[in-house]
Amino acid sequence: MRTRDFDLGANLGRVFSFQDGVFSSWLANSALYSLVGAAVSTLLSVMAGFALAKYRFRGREAIFNVILASVLIPAPMFALPLFLMLAKLHLTDTYWAVLLPSFVSPFGVYLSRVYASASVPDELLEAARIDGAGEQRAFFRIALPVRSSRRASARSDAASCRHCRQPAAPASAHAR
Repeated sequence: MRTRDFDLGANLGRVFSFQDGVFSSWLANSALYSLVGAAVSTLLSVMAGFALAKYRFRGREAIFNVILASVLIPAPMFALPLFLMLAKLHLTDTYWAVLLPSFVSPFGVYLSRVYASASVPDELLEAARIDGAGEQRAFFRIALPVRSSRRASARSDAASCRHCRQPAAPASAHAR
């Protein structure tokens, strides 16, 4: 193929007009599945991991062990049971048939539990509860921002604590 025969605009025009613009529909579906699936999966994984790391309840370790064991099962092993379940619920050939399975991420829950137990101090959550914050507010306003590595590193460099308006500890105090 010679360079002068290549016309990007014409090629894109042919792709997007192919079968009455089906490529645009495919592109929109891919964006929907990836963006919504990733956002909901991340939120659910972070919430579940946080709950498993910070709350004490009966069966917590058993639930975590089941989640951890499910990471070891290859994803194709879930294909037939998942299809049969979605068919029974009359969800095949719908957006939900693709979105619902993408919402569940056992590995995401595992990573989130490990990270939450290491990055969110119990004392900080206790202080939030004493100050009257409910569990939802403590999660979204304290635990999530603390878990964000960008915000956590920026916070350590801040001149003062934005919550209590006291001077932050010098960097050398953190190294001890």
